[in-house]
Amino acid sequence: VRVHPQVLVQPCTRSQAFGLCLLNLATFPSELPRWRQLPGDWLSLQRRLRINHVLVATSEEESGHILGSVEVHSPQYQQRLAGGAYSPEQLARLQPYLASLAVREGARGRGVGQSLVEAAVEAVRSSDYAGEHMLLGVTETNSAAVRLYERCGFETLSAAGCEVRLMRRRLRRAGQPPARGGAVSMAEPRGRVGFGRARHLRRAGAPRRRRHSGDREAV
Repeated sequence: VRVHPQVLVQPCTRSQAFGLCLLNLATFPSELPRWRQLPGDWLSLQRRLRINHVLVATSEEESGHILGSVEVHSPQYQQRLAGGAYSPEQLARLQPYLASLAVREGARGRGVGQSLVEAAVEAVRSSDYAGEHMLLGVTETNSAAVRLYERCGFETLSAAGCEVRLMRRRLRRAGQPPARGGAVSMAEPRGRVGFGRARHLRRAGAPRRRRHSGDREAV
C-alpha cells in the first residue's frame, strides 16, 4: 500500500524487527534502560511475526527507514496470552484486535497512521478469518487517535466515561465469506507477518488477560 510515492506499507520482515523495536521504544518510553528492554522486545516480536499481522510504513527516500507500524492480535495470539484459558466456544467468538499503532513524530500529519490502519483491515479481510468485525481499544484522552479511527470507519461500543474506548469496524457483511484467494491463515504459525492487541473488555466468563506492551497508540 503506497501512502505517497516515497512511503510504502508492507508486512514487517524479520530483518526489520530491530528497527521496529527502536521505534516502539522511542514512541512508548520504558522505565528500563534500552540495553535491558531491547532484547526481550526483539524476541517477543520475532515470535509474534509468526502468528500476528505486523505492518510497517517505510520511507524509500531514507533506505527503508521505518516511519510507523501497527499490529493486529489474532484470536490465536489472544488465546496464547490467556495461557490457553479460553474454551473452544470462547475462542471462536474472539475477534482480531488492532493495537500498537505508532507513527514516528517527524512523519505525523502525512496520512501514515490512516494508511497503516486501512492496510491492517485489508490484511484481516484477506486472511481466512471468517468473523465480521475487528476491535481496538484507545485511551479516551487520545483525541487524535480517536478521530483517526473514526475516519477509518470504527464505531464506539463502550459507554461514555470509560478510560479506554472500545471501538469496532465491520470487515464484511453478515454471512459474507472471507476472501480465499491468496488467503493467509490466522490459525497456524507463519513466517511473514503478525497480529497485535490493545486493552479490551472481558466477555462474561472469559479469563482475565495480562496487560501487554501492545496496549498503546501514538499517532
